[in-house]
Order: sequence, then C-alpha cells, then structure tokens
Amino acid sequence: MKTHWELSQNGRTSVLDVNESEVCVGSTCGPAGSMVGNVVSHAEFLEGRYHEVVLKVFGQETLDEMIAAVSSHNGASSQR
Repeated sequence: MKTHWELSQNGRTSVLDVNESEVCVGSTCGPAGSMVGNVVSHAEFLEGRYHEVVLKVFGQETLDEMIAAVSSHNGASSQR
C-alpha cells in the first residue's frame, strides 16, 4: 500500500507521508524554499485535519489513498 506522495509544481515540492502512528504534511514554501510542515496523529487526520490541503494540492484520489493507508495502520495496531 502506498504511504508516500510527492508532487512538484510551480517551483514548490509538496510531500505527504503516512507512517505507523502519524501523518506528515510538508511543502517547500518556507523562506528560501525551505521545507515546512506539520505532523498529526492518525486520529486527527481521520477527523479531517489537512484533508482540504491534500484535496487542493493532490486531489481526491490521493486523499482516498491516504485515508486507506491510515485506516490500515489503525487496523493493524488495534489487533495487537
């Protein structure tokens, strides 16, 4: 299952990553093109945090893939 997305457009690179416990959202929109971003828990992401950003930059298909990736991690951790 896909857990990393990267998109370069208009001189900016945007990055999304889902790991075992967090979702990372970042972009090279900082001073002098530096990477800035944030990390949220799976629960925060599933509640809608950063969905609008993902939709705007990456589109519905990527958002759907991210939700599936987060949900699969949550299913694995709840079975332990």
